Amino acid sequence: MKRLLRWLGVLSIVAVTVTLTYFVVVPTVISGLPGEIQVLLAIVSGVVVFLAAIAQITGYDLRTILKHSNKGKFRDAKYQAMDSTLPGQPKSQTSRLLGLPPKPFRRLVGREQWVSDLMGILRDPAGPPILSITGIGGIGKTALAYELADRSLQEHLFVDAVWFSAKQQVVVGGKIQTLGKGTSTYSDVLDCIQQQLLFGVSEISRHSRDIQMRRLLKSKPYLIVVDNLETLRDEEVLVESLPSLLCPSRTILTGRIELKKLDHAYTAVIGGLEDPYSVELIRQEANDRGISALANAEYQILSRIHAETGGMPLAIKLVVSEVLTGLAIETVLERLRRAVDEEELYRFIYSDLWNTLTDPARKVLVVMPAFASSANREMLQQVSQVSHTEFDAAIMELVQKSLLDVSEDITIKQRRYSIHALTRNFILSDLSIALQGQREQSCSRKQ
Repeated sequence: MKRLLRWLGVLSIVAVTVTLTYFVVVPTVISGLPGEIQVLLAIVSGVVVFLAAIAQITGYDLRTILKHSNKGKFRDAKYQAMDSTLPGQPKSQTSRLLGLPPKPFRRLVGREQWVSDLMGILRDPAGPPILSITGIGGIGKTALAYELADRSLQEHLFVDAVWFSAKQQVVVGGKIQTLGKGTSTYSDVLDCIQQQLLFGVSEISRHSRDIQMRRLLKSKPYLIVVDNLETLRDEEVLVESLPSLLCPSRTILTGRIELKKLDHAYTAVIGGLEDPYSVELIRQEANDRGISALANAEYQILSRIHAETGGMPLAIKLVVSEVLTGLAIETVLERLRRAVDEEELYRFIYSDLWNTLTDPARKVLVVMPAFASSANREMLQQVSQVSHTEFDAAIMELVQKSLLDVSEDITIKQRRYSIHALTRNFILSDLSIALQGQREQSCSRKQ
């Protein structure tokens, strides 16, 4: 009702102003000028009156409106919030897909079941406001999040989307490139939302920004995606604070560390691709890069790549890149297995997590390769020589950081523990030994 009264008041002011301008002020001031100039001045005065009305409605000054409209970026949040589009209906011309980056893949392979399950959650208006996708580095969390966001926008589940990436490294042309240090914060996420859905960061105060943002995100459903959550300096602040901005808006978080159990969050822990999907991804990557010999290779040969990479999409793409350089498949697999020249891959996936592990967690992890496939609790605790209390905490830590998989048996005694094939290779690599040596030297210096 207040908004309706405000609109009626503004329209009344506009009507009176236009009437006075065209029938009183303009004829009096420009009566002696040529007809063409009179028409031009009348048009200019009309534009000024219109911009003044928009400024009154939105709360922004004329300078700000002109500045952003000249750049083609005039996307006032209140104007978007007044868009009549509803979920499930075609979007109007005023609603545009502002936030998604370029698609990072041609077609997502092997995640259709995950997409189906998670889209069901996003379609449910009563579903949890936070959807967390966790898994080890390179497992495909970002690709899955993108697919969900893209499909959600195609189905008009959300008015628009905002994508914030805290990634420090990406794979470009088969090589891992560092973007920068992890210095992003929750405030940076809010600034990103403001830049994409409101005006620029410098235009309004932070307090006004937060008020307008909360009003916007609660007025209509928007999708906020935060990629690589663990690289934020204050990720816990985001997890605790973001829900107050949501409903009906939702957020998708990706990260290597599983969130603590929250009533308002759903966590999906994803693993490597199954054998047939790994082979499909290899063929797709090989075709895209023009490696016909690899694309047409026998299933058994490509299945070996799956076995060595554990179905990790990142590792599969790096293997294809190695073949593209002219190396034989056997040579690439041997290098991957022995970690020769693959230190960059392991450092990208494991080194940061390794440095955050407690000593008991490290002890449990480094003995896992001693077991052919998996180990039960009794065997693992005995070999790792970790006390009962420390063992439970170590298991929780490793599972939370996606370094250890646990079977779904009901009783603790029946549960079995296993690790990803690439994690096994990392533990046996020179890099793991070097990192462990650095840790021991650091501890001895402190003593």
